[in-house]
Amino acid sequence: MNGHGHSSETPEPSPTPQGAQTRDPRFAVFGLNLLVKMVMHPPVDQVVHCPKGGHILYGDVIAHGDGFDPDSKSFRPMPEPGSLVTFEEGSETVEGHSFYIDEQEYRIIHADALLVGFSPD
Repeated sequence: MNGHGHSSETPEPSPTPQGAQTRDPRFAVFGLNLLVKMVMHPPVDQVVHCPKGGHILYGDVIAHGDGFDPDSKSFRPMPEPGSLVTFEEGSETVEGHSFYIDEQEYRIIHADALLVGFSPD
């Protein structure tokens, strides 16, 4: 296990046709979206607190789109696969779209929802 709570045997990121990257070839993600595997217990040295008491969630980036922002007609930087990212979720809303594989929750979230990303190194 590495510091993000997942096995160090995870495959290295591989490019996908549109410049996106993924650690799992089953998934293709597009644009400014990221696929994250939810992390229930973040590393103690990477905990984010909301001063208003908001609920902070953590995800291990599995794949991301190419980062193309159609509004600005430019590419935005995206967290690399293996990064730990944080985002806030309201008490009455769910951020992104979720699905489960083998009882593990995954979410597709938009890059604008991210608060911070921790490098996989």
